[in-house]
Amino acid sequence: MNRVLVVGFAVALFGGIAWVHSAQDGKTAKTGDDSSKAFVIDASGKAEIVKKREPLAAKLFKRIDFNGFDDPKMTLQDALEFFAKEYDVRSEVQEAPFRAAGYTDKSVTSEPIATTLIPKMTHVTLETVIRKILGRIQTPPGKEAVYMIQGDTLLVTTADFLISQIWGNYPGPYFPLVHPSFDDRRLEDALKALAETSGHNIVVDKRLGAKAQVPVSVNMVNAPLDTVVRFLADMAELDTVFLDNVIYVTTKENAEVWNKKLQKEMKERFGEESPPRLPRIGTTPPAPTPPGSTPPGA
Repeated sequence: MNRVLVVGFAVALFGGIAWVHSAQDGKTAKTGDDSSKAFVIDASGKAEIVKKREPLAAKLFKRIDFNGFDDPKMTLQDALEFFAKEYDVRSEVQEAPFRAAGYTDKSVTSEPIATTLIPKMTHVTLETVIRKILGRIQTPPGKEAVYMIQGDTLLVTTADFLISQIWGNYPGPYFPLVHPSFDDRRLEDALKALAETSGHNIVVDKRLGAKAQVPVSVNMVNAPLDTVVRFLADMAELDTVFLDNVIYVTTKENAEVWNKKLQKEMKERFGEESPPRLPRIGTTPPAPTPPGSTPPGA
């Protein structure tokens, strides 16, 4: 009888503790191993398992089979609505920069994007398709249609506006934007993933040994690739060298040797009146390209 009472008291006690914790409005916790779902308690105390909204960057870099667009009357607005319906990608078009780019008598959203067939594409990222669509918008050089991530919304704007928001007055060159989300991932693996998603060259010094295996964590959107690599390298007490279209991750001592050598070469080539720019230095800097026109990330 006493054992029954003790067991009953324990059940009531732990049940009460669980109720107190679960009664917090909107509290979520992982259920099992499925991180895409959450256990939610609403204001009435009703429990419900709901699917968590996938981050926009993750949606953009999923591989898809795209059937193409062949309707010559299809507009940018039609395409954006298609992406919203098929892939749950919300978008917003920033009209003011496009008016400055020449769209003064009509909205850029009414611009036809398939007067020339947009072909089928197999096993490509959704981001690749979106860049292909934006490439159909007619604007002057330097004002190309690009995108950036703003919360859970794809913001369509022009390259000059995006550059002013991300780089300010920096004259370039501009590395592609990336959206990394790493949690305790080995540095070498994180850099490999960034190279693959950005289409840019990142070389890791093989002499680094254990430092290349240091776990790193980062969560960013709309971040220049070179900035992200510098931060990740710093987490492992390393440094970076920028040469042509290559980012080299090495020891701080070796990076200092390289950077001094590159500065000397630039002075010999351009003279004292054109001092080398840091951190984006190199004997032949990559040509400025509109951010978003090359693959960025998550």
